[in-house]
Amino acid sequence: MFAKILNKSAATIFASVAIMTATAATTFALGASPLRVEYSGHPGDIVEGQLTVRNTTDEPRLIKISTSDFMVNNETESLLFIDGRDTGYAHSLKDWFILPENDLTIGPKEKKIIPYKIQISEGAQSKGYYGALFVESAPLNREQSTAGVSINLNVRVAHLVLLKVEGNLREKVAIQNFMVIKDSEDSAMFEIVMENNGNVHSSPEGIIEVIDKNGNIVQKLPINEGKHNILPSSKKTYKTDFKLKDLKPGIYTAVFTGYTENKDKLQAKTVIELTNDREITVHETSIGEVDISALRSAALKQSGSFPYITIIALTITALILCIAYNIRHIFKPVKASRKKLRKIMRKIHKSTRK
Repeated sequence: MFAKILNKSAATIFASVAIMTATAATTFALGASPLRVEYSGHPGDIVEGQLTVRNTTDEPRLIKISTSDFMVNNETESLLFIDGRDTGYAHSLKDWFILPENDLTIGPKEKKIIPYKIQISEGAQSKGYYGALFVESAPLNREQSTAGVSINLNVRVAHLVLLKVEGNLREKVAIQNFMVIKDSEDSAMFEIVMENNGNVHSSPEGIIEVIDKNGNIVQKLPINEGKHNILPSSKKTYKTDFKLKDLKPGIYTAVFTGYTENKDKLQAKTVIELTNDREITVHETSIGEVDISALRSAALKQSGSFPYITIIALTITALILCIAYNIRHIFKPVKASRKKLRKIMRKIHKSTRK
């Protein structure tokens, strides 16, 4: 995605982390890593970091480094980079960056480590702050000629920095929606929309358990294994694949259970029906506490009495076999004792007659 200019004299907002413009095709790459880092500190602290830049071309390059803030566009959930000063952004970080130099030259196939510092303001409030270091590359002569074609390149790569200023940090994440979207005959997608109304970023994680009508868990699907953050006053949609290939038509309940970094519990459920023609119908969606044990028990009851009858019948059969076995072994020695007693009594009787 290319830059979107909102106000050339004040702020420029970019909707991508890497931007390149050229008047003709060429082979060029600028590498920068890591693309995202997270730090924490207290008011007055100095946080140190570093950025590695690589020139993968055969020509020397001029590297320029600039600072920016970033936020999230809630309509598209894409990053917005804010250049310029006095934007009034409550989570601004760009003015706290300290760079050893803003311009440097990097040779062909060379990499350089660029150290930087973040000077946290003495009066900084406890919350999250979000900034970026933009690494911009250009040819030393501004124009390079390749096979007679004039090329003008401008590449920007963003190094995202998420900073927590310790103190009264509040994660306040809530689930806004829990959806399932069919995308093919054998596949669908679960989507969970979450909103962060706190003052610091959060990366909630969790599991979706898909339960069939008999109370069996047929699928377990992870949510946010990559630990992607929700910024304050922002929302994010977390997605995971839902495989339908091995599922029989019927009613299924999907339960999401997740936790924020502060161990706040997040839950939601949706009841769906997979029809014979492999379509999905949503019967119910609810957000809030879900008792999975009770849900599985209710599923068993709704599925009919067959499981209970089977258990009862097996139990009774086992009891009958145990009783029969014990009776056999109890009366066998009793029978033998009676024969022995009669034999003794006959001997006594004979000796008495003599």
